Amino acid sequence: MTRTNRTRLSFCLAAGLAFLAHPSGAQQGPSNRIDLAFQHLYNFEFSEAHRVLDRHDREHPEDPMAAATRSAVYLFTELDRLDLLASEFFQDRGDRIKAKRLDPDPLLRDKLFEQTKRTREYARTVLARNADQPDALFALSTAAGIESDYLFFVEKKRLASLKLHKESHGYCRRLLEIDPDYPDAYLTSGFYEYLVGDLPFFLRWFIRFDGVEGDKEKGIERLRYVSKNARYSAGFAKVLLAAVYLREKRPAESVGMLAALSREYPRNPLFPREIRRICEEHDLPVPALAAAEDVEDRQPGTHSTLP
Repeated sequence: MTRTNRTRLSFCLAAGLAFLAHPSGAQQGPSNRIDLAFQHLYNFEFSEAHRVLDRHDREHPEDPMAAATRSAVYLFTELDRLDLLASEFFQDRGDRIKAKRLDPDPLLRDKLFEQTKRTREYARTVLARNADQPDALFALSTAAGIESDYLFFVEKKRLASLKLHKESHGYCRRLLEIDPDYPDAYLTSGFYEYLVGDLPFFLRWFIRFDGVEGDKEKGIERLRYVSKNARYSAGFAKVLLAAVYLREKRPAESVGMLAALSREYPRNPLFPREIRRICEEHDLPVPALAAAEDVEDRQPGTHSTLP
């Protein structure tokens, strides 16, 4: 495999794995605090997200969706601390992920994997009572996705990461067979439709996912659907669309998606920073929300305290 194709493949996996790691939302049940935790997560307010989840756990112990959400907070805490988010998500830098020297936090790693273990235990307890419970299936998908992301970005174990992400995709397929109106679950299939369609033809024989045709336009349409209809993963769909539009040489649409995200999550410094970078590279006008002098340019890791 040539370096160009390795870079393209690394970019595709890197862009998708991180955003697919996040759990979608339960459509019923006591989830207001999970909603709030995701608001904090999208704003990179990780300690605040943990505090909200602590309150939720006291009232609703052994909730697989809450456990999955906390594992996502741990993952993004570490990715932010290691400066992998701003550096890699919006650019084709697969080889730079591989070359970047990292100093992982072993305590945080233990917390993350303990949380994905709990997610699986809680989800399987629910599924033992009801084998078709949608939120429990998505929690299992999330646990595999979180571990896949950590292995890919932090430990740089590509094959192990891919195996786990296929596991995550399998749970999503089962979920959509049970409940085709679960909009968050289409994030996975939409991303992989685009990813496989974007690969060179010969690489598609090596990177296969069940039920995925490799239709780029279908993938984009599914991501748009998620961005408009999903409860928790709408924001992630917008981020993926921003990255996809850049690859498709549609920078103005990418900036539009990032501007929408910046309005929805105004305390997240990543979105305005990426808007400015894209506008500068493509000679586009910078939206006022990204050009304002009072936009915070926080250094990575400043909101990464563990509870």
